[in-house]
Amino acid sequence: MNPNLPVGGSAFELESGLQSAAPENLTLFGFSLRLGRYDRELEGSTPVGELTGRSLSSVLSVLALRHFFGEGLGAELELPVGTIHYVDGVERPTQRLSGAGDLGLGLRYDLGRLWSAGGYRPSVTLSAGLSLPTGEQAGFGEEGTAFPPNLLSLGMASYTLNTRLELSQYLHRRVALRATAVYRQPLDATEGGVRFGPVGGGSLGVAVVPAAGWVVIGNLDALGRAPSHELPSVAGHDEMPMPGSDDGHGEEIGNSGGFWLAGELFLGRSISDRVTLGVGARVPIYTKVNGRQLTESFSVMSLVSVRFGGDEDDHEGHDHGEHEEHEAHEAPAAKREPPAEAPAPAVELAPAPAAAAPAAGNVRDLATGGESFDARAVGVPGKIVVVDFWAEWCAPCKKVDGILRELAAAHPEELVVLRVEVPDFDAPVALEHLADAEGLPTVWIYGRRGDRMRVMNARGLLDNLRATVLETLEGTAD
Repeated sequence: MNPNLPVGGSAFELESGLQSAAPENLTLFGFSLRLGRYDRELEGSTPVGELTGRSLSSVLSVLALRHFFGEGLGAELELPVGTIHYVDGVERPTQRLSGAGDLGLGLRYDLGRLWSAGGYRPSVTLSAGLSLPTGEQAGFGEEGTAFPPNLLSLGMASYTLNTRLELSQYLHRRVALRATAVYRQPLDATEGGVRFGPVGGGSLGVAVVPAAGWVVIGNLDALGRAPSHELPSVAGHDEMPMPGSDDGHGEEIGNSGGFWLAGELFLGRSISDRVTLGVGARVPIYTKVNGRQLTESFSVMSLVSVRFGGDEDDHEGHDHGEHEEHEAHEAPAAKREPPAEAPAPAVELAPAPAAAAPAAGNVRDLATGGESFDARAVGVPGKIVVVDFWAEWCAPCKKVDGILRELAAAHPEELVVLRVEVPDFDAPVALEHLADAEGLPTVWIYGRRGDRMRVMNARGLLDNLRATVLETLEGTAD
């Protein structure tokens, strides 16, 4: 927003309503509002006397749209709209700059798709895009005064290349590390003849899910901005030198650029399957600017994000909170119980509980509420048995359940489906049987001799489940 001030932000900068494992055909709309106050006058990192009525404040809203195509690929659009108020004591009346900022377009890819990210596996997302010069750039103040003019803009008012790298790594089912790195490179000068300096920075923080539907995020943000330059006019003409030419770099603006370090705290709440609200605040910890500048005193922000489309099942169980949902689809790495070496004895299947939903074909509940079971007593000689580990918060599990019920109805005399409920990965059933699983859904397939033949989970399960069960029924996979 300003070459001297670290203001701005994305509607998804501190999101709590977005899955780290990118969903498919899902659209997110976000609206954020940030109020910033700037009444600390610094020269370098040293405060400079009394402000004598000088201050600067900004109100910035960001409209953001993000769509997930599936397979980790997404597209982004952002438009900032804001107002900057500048008060220069009694020397000049209040000045105001309002309008739309730079329209940002970009693509993102979740690299975690390459290793089935989620839970205790890292999610790494790379974003790249271009901001268009739809913002405004103006100058406040007068040359030679005690407070030199700042060059302000809603955005950078020029074509700007934007890159962003995001990392999330769960340390515990309710605690995750978050890290980001950003770089912005203006590609040309503004209409006012200013070439903004490049911007680099990042953040390191912790996200905590204290209860279902809630998330608390604490960040340490760092931002460095190179000084801006004012380009000279070509002799006898009003046009600017071509970018990249020897004389196109221009004269450095003495009161631009610097380094900022700030602390930020955010609280988010999912109020429904599709709507997330949030509030946050940021305060400076260390600032060192080039020349004499007004710098940030504090800023507060609010956020609302709304989800549209996607698989209807993707939104069920959302009250667990997206960070918890992301964690729950994947299990921590540990040692899985090896398959039984000897054929398991036949078991007499208990009738399904009266409260259970009507099942098509031979579909039964083997264990509910997270209770464990004896894996050696699951196989049924002469029949194909599928053990389906599922959870209410697992959207893909519902698709697996539909496939298995359909197969069970088509092969009632040959196929048995046993359902095992996994409330979370601290439950006894998960600790005993899913310690080394990639996550949910997970399916075990037992052959006609009563031995466990296959373990299928998470990545690729939906694509191959039907064919694998049919092959086993036909004996080609036995």
